[in-house]
Amino acid sequence: MDELERRVLAGLDRDALSEMTRDLIELPSPTGSEGPVGDYLAGRFAALGLDVELQEVEPGRSNVLARRPGPASGPSVLLLGHMDSAPGIGRPSAQLLEGGWLAGLGASNMKSAFPCYWMAARMLDQAGVRLGGELLVAGVVGEIERAPVGAYQGAGMRGSGHGARYLASHGLMPDFVINGEPTGLRVQTANCGYMFVRLTTRGVTQHSAYRRHGVDAIASMERVLPRIRAWEGEYQRRFPHPRIRPTVNVGAIEAGSPPTPSLVANRCDAYVNVMLLPDADVRAVRRELDGLVAELNAADPSLRLEASVYMVGRGYELEHDAELPREVRSVHTLVTGADPVEPDAERYGVSSDNWVFADLGAQGITYGPAGISRIEPGAYAAYDPEFGEVVRIDDLVTAASVYALTILRLLREPASD
Repeated sequence: MDELERRVLAGLDRDALSEMTRDLIELPSPTGSEGPVGDYLAGRFAALGLDVELQEVEPGRSNVLARRPGPASGPSVLLLGHMDSAPGIGRPSAQLLEGGWLAGLGASNMKSAFPCYWMAARMLDQAGVRLGGELLVAGVVGEIERAPVGAYQGAGMRGSGHGARYLASHGLMPDFVINGEPTGLRVQTANCGYMFVRLTTRGVTQHSAYRRHGVDAIASMERVLPRIRAWEGEYQRRFPHPRIRPTVNVGAIEAGSPPTPSLVANRCDAYVNVMLLPDADVRAVRRELDGLVAELNAADPSLRLEASVYMVGRGYELEHDAELPREVRSVHTLVTGADPVEPDAERYGVSSDNWVFADLGAQGITYGPAGISRIEPGAYAAYDPEFGEVVRIDDLVTAASVYALTILRLLREPASD
């Protein structure tokens, strides 16, 4: 570690990291209502002297983009994060737990990354670092995996990379993307994509007393779902990957009329998430699914099974030893004294917004402070069994330090002769 790197690290303020994380947890930001978090971030980054822009994605929803300009000839680093939080996984207000943990909705996914971004920018500024490229920080709307379907419409349903797609399609083309999703301080170089599918069985309504004269769409779906679940193993064998295991999940079912359960349901919808490998041919996966539907209908024509796709998000994969992950691993080892743990197959089986920028040629990784188990030290945990979303303050400190030194190394101004 050289003198400038030591000076950068000396500027870290643990209390400020903790305070900003608690502030963000206290601001509700479900998908479609990210405004309060966006306004807060805009104010905090503007106070650091960064150029801040609110980019309207749709009425009432804006991405936040902060810039620290550098020479146009130099590279650019984007610190990327989503401002919307997943529904119902954690308590709505911030709590300080024993052992230096913070809990609350959004604590891990992924509000805790923004204080680390802010602190990294402040550390570089206080150390008097002159960057040889541009530092960008973006808070985007609508990343959480959700999409309009059926009666579920409106801004609150527009997630699945909605804000990141807008940001990229309106001219933001960084060279490097660091995304602080909850990896548990693991350097992750790939994410799955996903295909949302609605399966529908049709029936014939009758009063339950005469149900032998009807066709029960719910009973039909009960015959379909075991085959869908069994297909997951076939799908994984047909589309293998050395590090990633794509899953197939039945996430929701709708049928009938809850106020009138005396009627046989004439329609049943099951909503399925098919994870996609980074290099997946989406059309090939769709054909595989269509073949399964045809097989089921041929075996039992009364099913009248249909499948419709209502959202697709792509995956991405970066070479394991590309410049960005190599630099982040090196800095992580320097800061912590230990090499980072490699992500497991399950962690690779989730999505992120990185694919949007990978499609434009950017190197991208996910590396974030949350995702470490409060119960089992060192193990990965998406959620805490008691408190839902949690993050350890020590890990905020590590992430902020790693971000700051990685930016320094990637954007360091060349020494003058």
